[in-house]
Amino acid sequence: MNPPKKSREQIFETHVQTLSLTLQFPTVRNYRSVFHRFLDYLGGTFPRVRRLSQIRRDPHMLGWFRWLCNQDPPLTNHTRQEYLLCLRRLLDDLTLQGHSIHPGRFPRSSRVSSEASVTGR
Repeated sequence: MNPPKKSREQIFETHVQTLSLTLQFPTVRNYRSVFHRFLDYLGGTFPRVRRLSQIRRDPHMLGWFRWLCNQDPPLTNHTRQEYLLCLRRLLDDLTLQGHSIHPGRFPRSSRVSSEASVTGR
């Protein structure tokens, strides 16, 4: 008999708890906040997306970014960038742990472009 599958929330929470072994509490709290915001967005906008393997760059990731841009009061560019980097880190880590997550959520070239725009390079 197979063990029951973990929910998306359980998968993210388990990973954040692992990160808490080496990261400071405010950083862990930020990761937890980001994954809750993302899952709340997915649940409200794409209720049929129940598995990590169903997440796609478009419409899920880009839609979440648009949603972040439309927050009231507005989030700063820095805050939105931090949210994206945290979510990318979480998804990349989960992929390395063997979770089936669709490749190409954010192409690596977009990361270089966003970092270059922040540092002025």
